[in-house]
Amino acid sequence: MKGVRFIQTLWGYYKAGQKEKILRAITYKLITRTGLSEKFSVSYRGARFHPFRSSLSRGIWMMREKFHRKDLDLILDFLRSGDCLIDVGANVGTHSICASVKFGGGLCVFSFEPHPRIYGYLVKNIALNKLSNIQSFNLALGDCEGEARLQEDRTDDTSWIDPKNQETGYLVPVKPLDALQLALDGRVTAVKIDVEGYELYVLQGGAETLSEAHFLCLEMGDRHSVRVGYSAQELMRSLEQAGWRLFRTPEAQSLVEIRSDYNPPDVENLVAVRDLSLLRERLPTYQIIVSG
Repeated sequence: MKGVRFIQTLWGYYKAGQKEKILRAITYKLITRTGLSEKFSVSYRGARFHPFRSSLSRGIWMMREKFHRKDLDLILDFLRSGDCLIDVGANVGTHSICASVKFGGGLCVFSFEPHPRIYGYLVKNIALNKLSNIQSFNLALGDCEGEARLQEDRTDDTSWIDPKNQETGYLVPVKPLDALQLALDGRVTAVKIDVEGYELYVLQGGAETLSEAHFLCLEMGDRHSVRVGYSAQELMRSLEQAGWRLFRTPEAQSLVEIRSDYNPPDVENLVAVRDLSLLRERLPTYQIIVSG
């Protein structure tokens, strides 16, 4: 059945006149099936990534620089050398590695990825780029210490923790961010959280650490959060109460301020900042619309 779907995919590329994609799809299949992923790499945002058997790795191999991540663009635009990035849900390292390569050793990076196989890919991609400024952790962040079951969804970039499921999935360690006592050293700190609905629990377990942060970029939306016990509006209220100003990103290089009563139609990126002047200083080409 998979072979039939693969042929159908190739035929779709052929009909669309995308012959280069046919070659990339065939080479990706051969490389991953023969266990030669670490013998090859492809350039993406100045960094290099192996074609591992993962959704993001395949996307980069197939689309190269056209593989678009709006939150990655935003974070790379905000960061500067000397800053700190906390990457929660790092996957194969797109955000951590691209930011590290762009800003060099002056950027301090903490990367968290709970999926045991994907974490292995993250470590190998870090080594491929010869980066020494990334500290990686094979664990999930939450509101308390313990273990949880990581559910592998349709693709491995949408794995999620189901606190009600104690039977199936990968058993992974969980720690609160505050328990790790990361050395932020007064740096301007950006935090990216992409944990498919578990964002509120990450925030609750990292309240002290995040009180020192300057910029948050995370996902919100009831499609993800309700399945683990809270609503998007609860997430936004929690951030407001902690002193954050909230923005949605409807278009590239556009930020629109919202309140916690905003009802996202689906899962979307949420940006939170404490200092509006810093946001404007760091993103001078962005249209920033504030309320009131």
